[in-house]
Amino acid sequence: MGGVIQVGRDLDYLYVAGYSLAGQVRVGGTLRTCVVLWLDGSGSISVGGDLNGLAVHYGWHGHLFVGGDLTGSIQVGYPEAPVDLAGTIAIGAKARGPIHVTGNLRDPSEVGDEGHIMLLGSLSDTASITIDGTLVGSTTFVCVDYDGYDAGDDFLGVVWVDGHPYHGNTPLMRIYEVTCQKGDLTNDSLVNAFDIDPFMLVLTEWPDCPGYRQRFSGLYGSRLYHADMNCDGTVDLFDLDPFILRLTDPDAYCAEFPDCEQCVPCGGGGEGLSGLNAPGALAQFFRTHVAPERLPIVVQAADELADYYGNTPHGLLWRAVCEALR
Repeated sequence: MGGVIQVGRDLDYLYVAGYSLAGQVRVGGTLRTCVVLWLDGSGSISVGGDLNGLAVHYGWHGHLFVGGDLTGSIQVGYPEAPVDLAGTIAIGAKARGPIHVTGNLRDPSEVGDEGHIMLLGSLSDTASITIDGTLVGSTTFVCVDYDGYDAGDDFLGVVWVDGHPYHGNTPLMRIYEVTCQKGDLTNDSLVNAFDIDPFMLVLTEWPDCPGYRQRFSGLYGSRLYHADMNCDGTVDLFDLDPFILRLTDPDAYCAEFPDCEQCVPCGGGGEGLSGLNAPGALAQFFRTHVAPERLPIVVQAADELADYYGNTPHGLLWRAVCEALR
């Protein structure tokens, strides 16, 4: 099947069988039960409402998008017939039931949107994600609250990978719970020197950010939340100044941008780096922690900030930084 099947209402049962599904199935309302029996599925299933259940019996590298909750379960393969997930499972609200992948999360091409489980909401305490295999490749991931931090989206269930349980954010395993700290571009619950280069990567490439996506695939959806330091809805040169403030004095950042930082206590997760109010120290900080190919954007940002603040102490600081980096 290479076309589109579209149902604008709730659907009690969907059964797809055959060698290949290369098209799209779209259900506008709730889908209560779905059984997929294809061997080579590269198409997509889109559910506007809740999904009560999905069972995939054979190979699948297609995509599943659910606008509402997962109220039942998703089963990809069976223990006696393991199946890799090389597609995307995206749940728009909460996962209230289990997701079980009997094989690996697999990214055969190392690029694109394969091998992802993205929860835009919570992993409820009644839910779990079980991957009997492991995460293969550099861009496969599991992420809770993928589209940016929301205090109501919690990591309450368990993610099992190769028999090991994970109860929260584990960046090295590419299991992410999006952190609340503004400026935390590595999602390790800290705002420190390791965030400066990925921050500049987002700033340089905004809005598509292909380089950041390649390095931090599971955090791509939260790049606006973490990098928009002045909360104006975009990432631009004027986010650099509050980012440096967040690094050097978290409490001062929270006082200046009280509606941005959602962490409690306000300064939580920051190192409070000192000494960066001197031009030479700040310039050296950039040289040390920013990749050489991204230093020109730092110079450009410093130059524009110097013009913006003019003949003020802050403007003179950025002018001196600009000159030191040239």
